[in-house]
Amino acid sequence: MANRLNFKRILVYILLLVLFFILIIILNLYFPQSVKNESNRDFLEKSVVIMNDVKQSYPLLNDIDIEIKLVFLDSGAAEAHKLFFSGYEVLLDYDDLKNADEDVLKGLFAHELAHLEDYSSRLWFSMIVFGIKYALFDSYKKEVERKTDLSAIEHGFKKEFYEFRKYRLETGSKSDLESLEENYLSLEEIESYGTS
Repeated sequence: MANRLNFKRILVYILLLVLFFILIIILNLYFPQSVKNESNRDFLEKSVVIMNDVKQSYPLLNDIDIEIKLVFLDSGAAEAHKLFFSGYEVLLDYDDLKNADEDVLKGLFAHELAHLEDYSSRLWFSMIVFGIKYALFDSYKKEVERKTDLSAIEHGFKKEFYEFRKYRLETGSKSDLESLEENYLSLEEIESYGTS
């Protein structure tokens, strides 16, 4: 009897933990600190054109609307999200990307759209499990990001993706650089991919 009560108590704690993570994810997705204003409107418009150009190489995303939002991100220059009720979005950190040229942005979108292509084939429960594993397990995050890097290259954006990674290594914060080195393909790995 006591074991059964302990099992129920543990199950309730796990459920509360899952609900807590879901709430945090929802709050972060729906209330990012927007930086959209007149001075960066041209950057946003340019980003939409470039993303739509890159999107043509991702057939699974053809019928999916993707919104771009300019925000302040704690880490990284961009994030891709599948939203619970309103589709898909790519968040861009304007401060990190305002000096990026077209090839750099193409490489960025190749990576982020590879994430969205993966998310588009997942059911919601699978997305919740994915998000929890991504947040809790560094080895899983590394596996996901390296697979996404490879997908961007396999979609035909090796040169642009290389330029994006090089740009981030030159402009990223200390924590961004640590994350890039730990979880993503290196410049050498990108350069050597597909060569024998």
